[in-house]
Amino acid sequence: MPNQTHQRPVIPVKLATLIPQPTDGVWQLYGTLGCHLCDEAAQLLRYAQAVTRFDWRVLDIADLPDAQMLALADKIPVLATPRGILCYPFTLPEIVQHAGG
Repeated sequence: MPNQTHQRPVIPVKLATLIPQPTDGVWQLYGTLGCHLCDEAAQLLRYAQAVTRFDWRVLDIADLPDAQMLALADKIPVLATPRGILCYPFTLPEIVQHAGG
């Protein structure tokens, strides 16, 4: 009998259902260790903080539930703000706009 593997079905989901908007006002940058695009996104956030005020934190997708991690793996970096979700590549003006500046 051949070795059978069970694959999970691929179910398309909307990004907004995977990433809740922050309710505490602290922005969330979804990424993972070793992701150079995530590092670039974090640097943009640091630049933006020079002209506008906001707090942010990095959430590593490796720490998320498997389904959420797998769904986000090819989409990171993703930035969740109280005003909405920004998918990379996002720009410094877009970040400042989300901060209300």
